[in-house]
Amino acid sequence: MLVLAGAGSGKTRTLVHRIAYLIAEKKIKPWNILAVTFTNKAANEMKNRVEDLLSGMFKGSVPFMGTFHSVCTRILREDIESIGYNRSFVIYDTSDQLALLRRVMKELGYSTKEVHPNKVLGMISSSKNQLIGSADFKSDEHSKIGMLVSRAYTRYQAELKNANALDFDDLIMKTVELFRVHPNVLAKYHARWHYLLIDEYQDINYAQYVWSKLLSSAKKNIFAVGDDCQAIYAWRGADYHNILNFESDYPSVSVVLLEQNYRSTQRILNLGNRVIKENQFQKDKALWTENELGAHPFVVEVENEYSEAEFIVRTIFSSRDNGKSAQTEEISYAYEDSAGNANGIDTETSGILDKILRQNRAGSKLYTRQMNTKIDLFSQKVDLNNYVVLYRTNAQSRVLEEVMLEYAIPYRLIGGIKFYERKEVKDMVAFLSLIHNPRDTVSFERIVNAQSRGIGPQSVRLLYEFSAKQNMNYIEAACAIADFIKGAKVSALRAFGVLMRSLLEVCMAKGSRALSLSSALDAIGKASGYYEFVNDGTDEGAGRMENLKELKSAVKKYDGMPASEGIAEFLHEVALIADIDSYNAEEPALTLMTAHSAKGLEFPCVFMVGMEDGLFPHAASMYSPNELEEERRLCYVGITRAREKLYMVHARTRTLYGNTMFNLPSQFIRDLSDDFVERVYT
Repeated sequence: MLVLAGAGSGKTRTLVHRIAYLIAEKKIKPWNILAVTFTNKAANEMKNRVEDLLSGMFKGSVPFMGTFHSVCTRILREDIESIGYNRSFVIYDTSDQLALLRRVMKELGYSTKEVHPNKVLGMISSSKNQLIGSADFKSDEHSKIGMLVSRAYTRYQAELKNANALDFDDLIMKTVELFRVHPNVLAKYHARWHYLLIDEYQDINYAQYVWSKLLSSAKKNIFAVGDDCQAIYAWRGADYHNILNFESDYPSVSVVLLEQNYRSTQRILNLGNRVIKENQFQKDKALWTENELGAHPFVVEVENEYSEAEFIVRTIFSSRDNGKSAQTEEISYAYEDSAGNANGIDTETSGILDKILRQNRAGSKLYTRQMNTKIDLFSQKVDLNNYVVLYRTNAQSRVLEEVMLEYAIPYRLIGGIKFYERKEVKDMVAFLSLIHNPRDTVSFERIVNAQSRGIGPQSVRLLYEFSAKQNMNYIEAACAIADFIKGAKVSALRAFGVLMRSLLEVCMAKGSRALSLSSALDAIGKASGYYEFVNDGTDEGAGRMENLKELKSAVKKYDGMPASEGIAEFLHEVALIADIDSYNAEEPALTLMTAHSAKGLEFPCVFMVGMEDGLFPHAASMYSPNELEEERRLCYVGITRAREKLYMVHARTRTLYGNTMFNLPSQFIRDLSDDFVERVYT
């Protein structure tokens, strides 16, 4: 069955009720059902709703529900040994992959300045999404970068295998390989999961498409829910043709259209229908609602990007304007960074706004300023959680942040610097990863000299050679190397090895000696000297230490099991975490995010800014019909996030990336008639 579910039509509700119906009415065993989606947030929402619907009918037994990558991780933890890996494999995130690829390129004699590793990694990732392995990668022999990628891909994959590591794309690719090479393993999962339900089917890539076909090949019980009009992830490998071709892939399919919207007013839906109608490759449907007609969406023209941000402030607080003169206001609130961590500021990676906040922080009183505006922003409470600002690129957030800071308006930034990408957090996670998998090359290289232990690249290469020759992991090799090789270089390696061996013994202890994961993390931080190294007496050091304390809070959820087990579960969670999983609307703050990040969310009032040709639609899409259609779908997604009010703002001039631009209003809104929008000029 294919359910084409328009925006706000109850897609998740449909999926959840389908699961509950199978269990409660058709008496299907919960463990015979697998439901797959794309984010941890969506998976957890499904789990909670199913549990509520079933009301404990099965004493905690619910279907397996998770992301594509988490489901594949579980499969590989059971059966990856069939394709030559150990079950204790680690998952490399993007920075780990880049670190490994830089080393590979250097060893192959390529300069990372000449060809950026990001580009090479992107081509490797794209190949894996197409299920093209390193042996099958075809390069243009006359293309320098093609030859580089071909050689680097082969070496990169070999290094991953040697480290018993997988990257994110491998999770799908290796599962498909497992199913294809070992039909008996596939048969095991056919016997386990009789019913496959897939959310957001328009977002699957080729590898996920093949995975889905293999897993549903025995019983053909595949139930796909999605909306081709919200296919906006081609840049990361998604292919919306998969949902358009579903009927030819499964000839006995039933197709259901969900066109009633329960979210927005009819005028907002009319605009969305009008904008998306221009796309050629899509399934025909038109959203309607029993909600009120509502106000017209506004198309607003402003002078520049600062006027744009100030328009947002004025609009949010205009109903509170009582004509008071400028006054001094002392504002107290907990600053929240991009990962939703109160007062969690990484001074190495944060911008000037974070540094200003740090300089002005004193207890809970963060900022005091003179309000040079006629609007009394704080005489009455405004629920800032009702508002979101959507933009096409992350670079647009800078001016928005400056203006929000100028008016002391709390905001949360989704999609900025992630908590788990902060240096001190990654270092501590690397300690855990190396303890979990002592052959983890990237984690070893990250921490071996993070505290200036006097271990340079030559010493590391010496250790690698010794490790391979003696068939030892890196911790064993570091402990033993001084018995075979003499010199000052190896003494530092031995000291590091002895430290890591003692930490491994502490963290992996069983029975009465077992520590909780949070206690093990403290033990690592203290015994390694990393806590002392980070907390160097400066304000910056205190901020970094706050982040490590937050990391300790994050691992406490695993304190109910021994650290030896908790480490694996925590590393699994960290590897699969997504941007939007950090969204938390409990604290009042104006939300700033890209239109891509907003998918799946809704707000009473939406501001779409930067609605200009060259920005939205993006300049890179202007001469490609397929990419322009995706930009239009992204615009449609932004429009349909609004429940009651929608403002689409464009500027006469805009300075971005150091250049001042004079762009036309976006073609998506330029020629709309008064039947669809009301125009405002400021």
